[in-house]
Amino acid sequence: HHVHPTLLERPQPTLYQGPTLTRDDIIVVTPTATHRHSLVYTTRATWRNGIRTLVASNGTQADAVHIHGPETALEGNKLLQAFKDGVEPSQEEEEYVYSMQAEKAKETWTTYQDEISRWAYTPGDRRMLAAVRLANETFWEEGYSWMLFG
Repeated sequence: HHVHPTLLERPQPTLYQGPTLTRDDIIVVTPTATHRHSLVYTTRATWRNGIRTLVASNGTQADAVHIHGPETALEGNKLLQAFKDGVEPSQEEEEYVYSMQAEKAKETWTTYQDEISRWAYTPGDRRMLAAVRLANETFWEEGYSWMLFG
């Protein structure tokens, strides 16, 4: 097979020539719900580690554990082990542990309740739209170059 000569004449795309980007130039916006918190934890432990992230959910991390069971929390989590051992941690203990994990992962968690209206056909529609605005308000002062959504 031969390549048509006009294809070889096309200009080649120019690679990005700007300043080197770092993880501090990126923010992640993750609209989610309590039944999907395990996905947030998984991305926290992998590619999203150390990237500033806004998580907009219909409940707190502790809510997800109580609603869906301790397996929604990270393995190795002190609270997960307490649940497995049959010990019910206090709400203050839960909130403290989760907030420390989130802070270490550069996550900001916010609660935006489900709403179905004439402008939102599924429960998380409004939360998804609000998440971008909330992230911008949260990270505007520190600045960012790229926003990853999803």
